Amino acid sequence: MVNDCITSKLVHYLEVYPIFPSTVDDQPPVVVCPHDIEITIRTGEGGATITYTEPVVTDDSGTANRISASHQPGDFFPLGRHTVTYRYSDNSGNIGSCSFEVLVSDGMFCALVTFFYTI
Repeated sequence: MVNDCITSKLVHYLEVYPIFPSTVDDQPPVVVCPHDIEITIRTGEGGATITYTEPVVTDDSGTANRISASHQPGDFFPLGRHTVTYRYSDNSGNIGSCSFEVLVSDGMFCALVTFFYTI
């Protein structure tokens, strides 16, 4: 009976004050994207194949997995402004992301500005 009482108190104590406190990972992965990219192509090309370095990812747990990417290095980007977004998750379900812009323009605008400037 005394042993049961001591055991019960000890179990309760260890539940309230664990010997090995658990840690909760509530920090998302840190994702660092490359800088924005701007490229001018020849008029009529319609777009460009863009290569870039994928984001650098770190996480306090040591592991982060890519869960989505809107584009890949080497993709074709048509004329215009495009947002490239990467998302990563760690083993605790925390999500980190980053984005950068890719601007593809043709030489037509520069040619028009030069033409009107020289008139």
